Amino acid sequence: ASGQVAAVVSSQTEARMRRRQELTWLGSAVATTTPRFEELPKLLPRFEQRTFGEGDAANKYHDMIVRLPTKDAPAVPVAIVSKRYALVQHTDVVNVLAKSLQGAGFKPTALPVRLRMTEYGERMHLSLRLPDHDFDPGDGKPLVLRVNCFNSVDKSLALEVGLTWERLVCKNGMTVGVKEDGVRQFHVLESLDSDEVAEFLRHGLEKVPDDKRTLQVWMTKPVDLPKVEAWADETLMKRWGCLAAARTCHIARTGFDGGFYPLAQKGLPHNRRIKSRERVPGCRAPITNVYELGQALSWIARERQTVQEQLAMMMEIPGLIEPLLN
Repeated sequence: ASGQVAAVVSSQTEARMRRRQELTWLGSAVATTTPRFEELPKLLPRFEQRTFGEGDAANKYHDMIVRLPTKDAPAVPVAIVSKRYALVQHTDVVNVLAKSLQGAGFKPTALPVRLRMTEYGERMHLSLRLPDHDFDPGDGKPLVLRVNCFNSVDKSLALEVGLTWERLVCKNGMTVGVKEDGVRQFHVLESLDSDEVAEFLRHGLEKVPDDKRTLQVWMTKPVDLPKVEAWADETLMKRWGCLAAARTCHIARTGFDGGFYPLAQKGLPHNRRIKSRERVPGCRAPITNVYELGQALSWIARERQTVQEQLAMMMEIPGLIEPLLN
């Protein structure tokens, strides 16, 4: 019987690992690639805004967005939009970003690229690592600064650009709160303006020393397990739910992530039983400071299966840990 239980648990773990690899974005499958910057124009699809319907049957209020055919695939409708909608091509975003990076002193073709895109290409997340800004907050596991750009042709999200820190050991990303600005939000662009993007990048880079000082404060602010558990039972459970709060407590104690076992349990998150499934890369247990707790939260955010959830949770981290800093 015990062997059968172990087999079931193993099967559930394997299924979870497969699901975790199946990242989605508003229901669409997402592919992640690491092309060279100069390859992007050939990899990104192009789109066209067309009349929705024909002749007397044409819709007078809406148009449709169509992904143009490629050598491997035919044209595909991807969205319905208002006739006032202004289509922004992914390739135009890349061109503006290249010009803006050059204006900020970077050589775009020398920057490592990560591209996430939905199956039909209607949503794009482009992320580039910026050199000469790597930072070790004190644990020997450096952070790198990345510029991120989001665009969609289906009006599902705004055209945005932002700066985030990413930990190399586990690719956990997060924003950093600074006293002057609060949480570093992504900048929403009203139109494609390379001067505006360049100004945002220059301003963001000027704030990098503030970010580093904030991270060092997080590293030197001690927390113990009782304080983490009390915070998780109250603050974290209200925002991220019981399972995320319980997993965070388990990571703080053991350095391992996992899930409820057994599933049917009652009680506060820190009392819920978690079965360890995998070690969290770069995690020291037990957690002793606010920075380490922030990295545990980053891991929880990255484990979400949708792009929009990952980003939203990452942006919440500075506000979540703020009570532990006061």
